[in-house]
Amino acid sequence: MSGIVAVFFVLPQLIYAPTKSDTFVLVDEKDGVKLYERWHTTADAGQYRELKAVFQVQQPQQQVMLDALRREEVAMRWMQDTDIFDYLSDTQNRWHTYVKYALPWPLKDLDCVLLFQQTSPRTGLMRITFESARLPAYPPKSGVERMNQLSGSWEFRSLSDSHTEVTHYVMTRKPSPYPRFLIDPIVRSNLIDTMAAFRKEVQAH
Repeated sequence: MSGIVAVFFVLPQLIYAPTKSDTFVLVDEKDGVKLYERWHTTADAGQYRELKAVFQVQQPQQQVMLDALRREEVAMRWMQDTDIFDYLSDTQNRWHTYVKYALPWPLKDLDCVLLFQQTSPRTGLMRITFESARLPAYPPKSGVERMNQLSGSWEFRSLSDSHTEVTHYVMTRKPSPYPRFLIDPIVRSNLIDTMAAFRKEVQAH
């Protein structure tokens, strides 16, 4: 299992109504990508993990990075194991994507429907949030596991005429059947590799 699929698939369970959250802690760094995580504690003493990846790209045009999230031919180059990527626009700043991941046997194929919303809270910063959604045109399929309860964001912050800082957050309520000592290295390595692939793609334009 590779890329962002592994990150979504093996993160531990997320429960809402957190009462406490720790600060982000640096847990890994590779090829200029820094990976942080923090744990939230809920009212019933449950916990969930939130991941944050931070890196810089030699690409000042935020539109290029936006295209990497929306254009099929671009997204499929950096999103590993992607079998189908459909972009559906509602408005200029709001859209849905449907993504299906083809995984090797004995794993099931995975898919998800995400709603993206773009904002520009201040000059030089573009923020794009995403969360699981439902679309009648994309019902769950037999033999394909639907990934629900995903959420996160992308932030593109202009640093200079040639560089942009990218910050990516992701978390999920998907329960994991695996112990942390097994899944932590997979989660961390795959998210870093996916962000590096994203950076390579946007720097090529």
